[in-house]
Amino acid sequence: MSLFRRRRPAPAEAAVPPRRSLSDELEHLLAERTAVDAAGQVHGRHYTEYVEVVNALKRAGRLDEAEALLLKLVAATKRESDRAKWGLPAPWYTQQLAIIYRKQRRHADEVAILEAYLASVSPRRRSEMAGMAARLAKARALAEAD
Repeated sequence: MSLFRRRRPAPAEAAVPPRRSLSDELEHLLAERTAVDAAGQVHGRHYTEYVEVVNALKRAGRLDEAEALLLKLVAATKRESDRAKWGLPAPWYTQQLAIIYRKQRRHADEVAILEAYLASVSPRRRSEMAGMAARLAKARALAEAD
């Protein structure tokens, strides 16, 4: 038995990326923000610009058109959330689609859209979606009763 321990070899120096200049960093951040915004586009407009359109379609009873638009908007919120790594797509669009499905007594479709939404929410953000989870439980009960 040796009184002296062998020294462990020093870990290889981690490659440290060169620091970017402030202008390079700003350019990178701007490019990333542009990519995030592009991910949230539907027909050349950001999904947030469609709130009044959705509300007008629903008020006019044009639920099929509202559904078609909302499906695209829900996809855009997921793309944007994934790109930005937010872990929580904007819930309003999914909620509006679920409301339409409930009015049309399409409970299985309501369950499907709510399950898909909740599956896209990161575990650390799920507690923020208690209302959506409660709506899903009610939709499941209605679907089973059909």
